[in-house]
Amino acid sequence: MKNIINKIVTLLIAVVMVCGISAIMYETVYAASAKFTGPTTVRAGDTITLTFTVSDNGKYALEGTLDYDSTKLTLNSISSLREGWEVERNDNTLIAYDNNMTNPLGTNTNVFQAVFKVNANVTAGTNLSVSIKNITSTTGSVQNSLGTVTYSVTVAKPLSQDNTLSALSVDGCTLSPTFAPNTTTYSIGEVDYSVSTLNVKATKSDANATVTVSGNRLAVGANTVTVTVTAENGSVKVYKINVTRKQDPNYVASGNADVANVTVSAGILSPKFDATITDYVVYLPFEQKGMRFEMRGTAKDNKAAGVKSAIIESLAEGNNKTKLVCTAENGTTKEYNVIVVVMPKYTGGEPSVGEPENPTSPPQDTGKPDEGESITQESNEKATDEDTLKEVGSSAKTTNGVPIWLKILLVVATTMIGLGVLYVIYIKSKK
Repeated sequence: MKNIINKIVTLLIAVVMVCGISAIMYETVYAASAKFTGPTTVRAGDTITLTFTVSDNGKYALEGTLDYDSTKLTLNSISSLREGWEVERNDNTLIAYDNNMTNPLGTNTNVFQAVFKVNANVTAGTNLSVSIKNITSTTGSVQNSLGTVTYSVTVAKPLSQDNTLSALSVDGCTLSPTFAPNTTTYSIGEVDYSVSTLNVKATKSDANATVTVSGNRLAVGANTVTVTVTAENGSVKVYKINVTRKQDPNYVASGNADVANVTVSAGILSPKFDATITDYVVYLPFEQKGMRFEMRGTAKDNKAAGVKSAIIESLAEGNNKTKLVCTAENGTTKEYNVIVVVMPKYTGGEPSVGEPENPTSPPQDTGKPDEGESITQESNEKATDEDTLKEVGSSAKTTNGVPIWLKILLVVATTMIGLGVLYVIYIKSKK
């Protein structure tokens, strides 16, 4: 019996020891901690952001004292990094808390960030430090001490702003003018067609600067080689080398001076543009008188020397002539003519359609009277006939002072007497 009791006591002691060891290990693994982190390289004038991080499960609030040298650093802002948490500052006392008591701290929880500006007068080698002292966390009923955390860094020397070259040359070529670090534009004239790439040698003045060369693969014609120097602080200087690569001696230049398409600044081109048609017209209302007109074009051959736009600076009423000229690669030109017609001012009524281009010119004689002429001629002829009748009637009233009716009566009487005599003669001859 005594042995059984001893075994039970021993077992209970063992259980207590295991529980104690487990508790100690748990506290070790989950011990509360805090840290204050930021950039490892800082220079005068930099803006730096420091992050306050805590590992303390189940806590809803934190408090501590912010400490820094205001002659070296300027505090710009402090803001929460955790959803639902607020950060308040009263002088140098900081309080961070879960406003809704729903999002407690966990492991490596980013609580807030503080943004500082390094004052411009801080010299290289100066030590900067920002601390949060006497940090405590709480659940509302249980508090925990997290001690003090500090961010510390030494101010680095300013970045170099030297973005110059100490030497610049091109293999087989001579720069003009002679190289100088602050001269940025050079020329090496022409190179043979066989030279397709330039070997540019550029030496930077500062070891921390970077140099890049572009454009040294040459196309036929004008080329610009650029040497870009970027200083340690990011400032840039660009050196340029102008060079012309000669044309292939066996090359035949294109004579295509056709235009692929055109656009006009006002109106509609008539007829519709076609590269084979060189004459066009655009009609514009009177209200566009005095406006600027332009017709632009695009060469059909991408090797063409260019297209000169057709431009009229100020439109006048009537016909305005201009032309667009395309120059081929070999110098051949092709002209596209355009007449911009600004119509007369509308003054009311039904506008005439189809009138002669010059209304002041006399009408052409076609050999046929027009409608107006026919009506006038007919009226004139009718009037002439009426006048003739009037003259006849007037002369019929009297002849040598004898009334016309009396003359007619005598003629009728004489005729009847003659017919009577002829009838008597005819009767007698029958007997």
